[in-house]
This record gives sequence, structure tokens and C-alpha cells, in this order.
Amino acid sequence: MSVTALGYLSLETSHMDDWISFGRDVLGLKVEQPEPDGRVRMRMDDRWARLILASGERENIVRYGWEVRDSAALNDLAGRLDQAKCQPIVGTADDRQRLQVEGLISCKDPAGNELEFFYGQRRICEPFYASPHVSAFKTGGLGLGHVVIEVEDIDKCLAFYTDILGFRISDQLARSLYFLRCNQRHHSIALASLNGKNRVLHIMLEVATLDDVGRVFDRSLDRQVRMSTLGVHSNDLVTSFYLETPSGYEIEFGWNGRLVDDASWVTTTIDRPSLWGHRELEQPARVHPRRFQQVASGP
Repeated sequence: MSVTALGYLSLETSHMDDWISFGRDVLGLKVEQPEPDGRVRMRMDDRWARLILASGERENIVRYGWEVRDSAALNDLAGRLDQAKCQPIVGTADDRQRLQVEGLISCKDPAGNELEFFYGQRRICEPFYASPHVSAFKTGGLGLGHVVIEVEDIDKCLAFYTDILGFRISDQLARSLYFLRCNQRHHSIALASLNGKNRVLHIMLEVATLDDVGRVFDRSLDRQVRMSTLGVHSNDLVTSFYLETPSGYEIEFGWNGRLVDDASWVTTTIDRPSLWGHRELEQPARVHPRRFQQVASGP
């Protein structure tokens, strides 16, 4: 398998200040000082960046950074992309410097999404602390989380991600949603065929504890962020909720994702996405402490 993890995502937004506040104060990400070119890095661990924000009019993920093991794996992938007529482009020294990686190639998937494949991203060699309200994110070899995207031609995209990039299908929901993995995380990308569009549906971030989820859930309620109720998915068993980003697509914020053992995993078809929950909340939600909590807190 060539691709080992979802390494980073490059986002474009016209709501930079809102994203900075959202990432830091709601999601618990560490927001670094802007780069000389204005880009803003958001960190989840010791990596140089997991989310990279740039100012622009597209409220979208503009590049998907997929990690490979080393230079040999990158060269092998470049050869397969070239053989499949995917026109891989070798990153320049400036490109590598911009992303703080040792090796880089890029291409487009059949839906037109810009993909970057890299190895050797810079690590920040100092203790990492997420935030006062989030203890830690579950990353490492599992990558930053997962993305779910809608594509016009799901058959072409499915063939590209499995046959060329080496992803495995974990399971599917009818023929409308395929969950693909590249490491032990149940899925690092899911491909949806719903309305015949190419668009981002959500980005998933996983945290270390259920308390982390609860604290971010409370912060989302307090700030009247459009969101869902808590729920548990039927396939990866994540306990999570969805909240709307300043760009309009969603973040799934969750805990306790299932890890897949390739030797024993059996691909199946699920009949519903959630075991319970994940219902829409009408906003602004009217929330306040229950009476006994008000009394217990004292004057």
C-alpha cells in the first residue's frame, strides 16, 4: 500500500479570522503565527501543520496531503500515476519548502481534487499541548483523521483510490458511500454519490477522551454553532457530533474510532450510518444549566 495516512489538508477561506477563532477556541487546535505569505498553520500534534489555511474565495479543501513512507514509495507511486496517465508533477524546492517536506508530487483525482503526496514532513521537537479543553488528538501513524467527499463519478474515483493509490474498502452504505482505509483507522477517506456534485462533506478529527468531545460540544452550544446531537456510527463506532465550519462544510468531532486488522477484517455493507444520534439541532439552541446545577454552584 503506497499511501500511509492523511497527513494534512490545505483550506481556502474568506473567513480567516472566524476560522482562527473556531480552530483555537472551539476545536482546541494550536494556531501558529501566520507565515510570511499569510497562511495560517493549525497543529494537532508534533507535525509542522495538519490544517493549512490560506485566504481566498473558495470555501473548500484545495489540496489533500497524503503521506507515503519514504522516497522509494514516492517514486513507486509517481511511476504508477504516470502509467495510469494521471500526469504527476514533481514538487519544486519552493513547493517542498512551503510544506516543510522532503519529497513531493501532485496530481488530480478523477473528480478534479488536487492531491499532494509527500514524505518527511518536519516535526516540531518540543512537547505538544493541545489546549485547556482538549487533552490530545489521536493522530500519529493514523494521520489527522478522515475526510468525506462527494464525487460525480464514484466508480472512476473508487478505482483510482483503490487500484492506483492502494486504499482498501472497509465497508459501504448501499452504493452511495464507500469507506476507504490506508492504515488501521477504519477510513481515511469516504467517497459519496448523493447529488452528482464534487464537494466536501466533512473533515473528521479524533480526540483522546470522551470528555474532550463533551467539552467541545458544550463550547459549540455556547457559541451557537450549527451542529448535530451526539451519536455513534454503525461502522467505525466513533462517538461524535458534527459542527459547521466558517466555510459551510462540517467537522465531525469524535472519540473511540475502531481500528482495523487487515488479517481478519471482512468488508460488509451497512444499512444505516448511525446506531443512534447524529440528529440536526435547530439553532440557536436554547440551553442553560439545569436547576440543581444552578443551586449547586452557589451564589
